[in-house]
Amino acid sequence: MTKKRIEIKLNDQKKKCKRQFQEIEKQKDLDIKDLQKRYSDLQKQKQLQDKQNFSAMQKMEGNHLAQVEELQVLYEKKLLAQDADYLNLEQAKLEMQKLYETKIRDLIEQNKLSIQRLLTEFRGNLTKVQKEYEDCKATSTTLKDYYD
Repeated sequence: MTKKRIEIKLNDQKKKCKRQFQEIEKQKDLDIKDLQKRYSDLQKQKQLQDKQNFSAMQKMEGNHLAQVEELQVLYEKKLLAQDADYLNLEQAKLEMQKLYETKIRDLIEQNKLSIQRLLTEFRGNLTKVQKEYEDCKATSTTLKDYYD
């Protein structure tokens, strides 16, 4: 009976081992499924995070692009304003140059007229003085002849 008992015990032990093995196997399968689910959840979470990061990056790039375009528009406006100021200054310079050239021409013409008047006056005075001189000379000659 001992042998039979041993066989029964051995058989019981085998069954027990088999059950334990099946439980361990079952637990292993559950653990694997749990790990696979966690892995899948982490992948989904990573994909969601990547999508959010990509979306945030696109939004940030869009904002940067909008800011760059806004700065470009402001720069172009300022450039146009400065260009307009430059053109106004250039126009004012040309007008002033024309005005001063006209004034210089007028002054030159006035000077020519003044010189012409002075020459005419001088010639008239010279003629007058020469005539008076001639008259004085004639009078002097007459007086000299008279008293001589």
